[in-house]
Amino acid sequence: MSLNTNTLHTLCLAYNHESFIKDTLNGFAIQQTTFPVVYVIIDDASIDHTVDVLNNFLKEHFILDDPTFGFDKETDYGHVTFARHKNNTNCLFAVIRLKENHYRIAKSKYQYYKDWANTKYVALCEGDDYWTDPLKLQKQVDFLEANEDFSICFHEAKVFNQAEGKFIEDGIRCVPSETDIMELARGNFIHTMTVVYRNNPLVINDLAKINGIITGDYVLHMLNAKYGKIKKLPDCMAVYRMNNGSVWGTKEEAYRLPLWNEMLIKIMPFFDEKVQSILHEQYLQNSKDLFFLGGEKVRSSLAYRLGYSILHPFKKLGYQKS
Repeated sequence: MSLNTNTLHTLCLAYNHESFIKDTLNGFAIQQTTFPVVYVIIDDASIDHTVDVLNNFLKEHFILDDPTFGFDKETDYGHVTFARHKNNTNCLFAVIRLKENHYRIAKSKYQYYKDWANTKYVALCEGDDYWTDPLKLQKQVDFLEANEDFSICFHEAKVFNQAEGKFIEDGIRCVPSETDIMELARGNFIHTMTVVYRNNPLVINDLAKINGIITGDYVLHMLNAKYGKIKKLPDCMAVYRMNNGSVWGTKEEAYRLPLWNEMLIKIMPFFDEKVQSILHEQYLQNSKDLFFLGGEKVRSSLAYRLGYSILHPFKKLGYQKS
């Protein structure tokens, strides 16, 4: 096929990432591809200087005075800038600065980037992670173009502990270079910023039916894995950054396990019996781990207090809502 503007878009969500997001933006700008890539960067009403970093990066590296191609406009939900990089003509930024924090009110941000989402492939990168290999996207798209039976392509990554100021061992589990949904159902092994999916409307439809989850990356991995195999490239092409502001990575098990089990309960109906069985095994193991953490520690966790809907994993263990 002829690769063009409908080939790939990258979604980047940012919130209070002023100290990190310049690395993310540079990782986008260095990508060398034979096709244009639209990087849709959504700032969720940060209360630090993330927006200033975004604005300065645009002013320094992008063409902002060409109304025949890009635009800069105010909307009812925020400010939107669309522009092309000065030197890398295949690098296009769509920067959306939301007026209201949507995470806090549990409101979807999909409606704001769907204008750029009509592409064959999708890449992801959070605003505190970053890419290091300029050929990352090209390698992944080339593989998926040549292998129609794969729906996901990801790669190796490094983990940087921001608090300690050093790279640490990656705790995510190792898998062979080719896997499938059965292996993924046993537990996650894909860092979000390493993945490229086929843009599947069936996945989008299923995702719209699953609400109120904090672990959306694993859900996306699982839903996409319904439609093809999973390829792991050996190249290390990105960095996952652990920082104290992380929504997930730095939290204790007493926080993460209840929310993870809530997610498992919600996604099980979307898969066949074989996959459900493996997901259920994962659920039971998490419940055992919660039991050994102890009732008082679990009850004092933020996850426990978030609401009755997440208490399913506690019921069999005899924990009651207090």
